[in-house]
Amino acid sequence: MLTSDSGLVKGMARAPEIAEEDMNVMFATNVTGLINMTQAVLPAMLRRNGGEGAGDIINIGSIAGREPYVGGSIYCATKAAVRSFTESLRKELIATRIRVISVDPGQVKTEFSVVRFYGDKSKADAVYAYVSISSPFLPSSFFL
Repeated sequence: MLTSDSGLVKGMARAPEIAEEDMNVMFATNVTGLINMTQAVLPAMLRRNGGEGAGDIINIGSIAGREPYVGGSIYCATKAAVRSFTESLRKELIATRIRVISVDPGQVKTEFSVVRFYGDKSKADAVYAYVSISSPFLPSSFFL
């Protein structure tokens, strides 16, 4: 099994003020790294079962790859690339026993926003300020 869950965002700049270094880091981490790992592991998966192949490739994308947001154009573009690569790979491997799976989560509180804001924890915390335990969007509220 290969699980690729790379995800990194830098800043919230809008075009034409997006730093080239931020673009390069996001694409290298979110897209190029995922593709490189897939290409490194896939040959071994294809050799299994007498050449019929076997295994699972799980790529973690983001809802942002389908629903872009203001200030996230490069991050959203990288996750759209992950989605396109994953869908193409699934079609390329359809005649094998290798399953290609995409998971596109929404907002989750992690160190993700701390990285986005270059280590500024107060800005990162503000991203999640509207989410509370009593939020009607938490899964536990569906079972009350």
